[in-house]
Amino acid sequence: MLRAGTLNRRVRVETMGTARNALNEPIKAWALHAAMWVSIKTMSGKQYVTADRETHEAAVSIRARYRNDITPTMRIVLGAIDTGGAVDYSKATVYEILAVLPDEARREHVDFACSTGARA
Repeated sequence: MLRAGTLNRRVRVETMGTARNALNEPIKAWALHAAMWVSIKTMSGKQYVTADRETHEAAVSIRARYRNDITPTMRIVLGAIDTGGAVDYSKATVYEILAVLPDEARREHVDFACSTGARA
């Protein structure tokens, strides 16, 4: 059984959608798909210099209660502040979902293999 105390981070799951800009033109934008409690474990990380710029990257495992509506085309955002009309991502960490790994045997949890930072 997945204990509630281990799910200690509130995140947004976002999907790419279509919105309208000030000129009423359609643009691609991230939209909220779900908000949920998760646990986050950093599996590995590295820091390197490329094109005279310091870059970092981390492999992360994120665990949530079982659900089957999240796909690798979505992203997980930790620390975004929803101000009612716009979302402030200035202090947020964005995780790219690489794989969705559900617990099909007991259907208690789903793990998301994610990465954050620049990709080499």
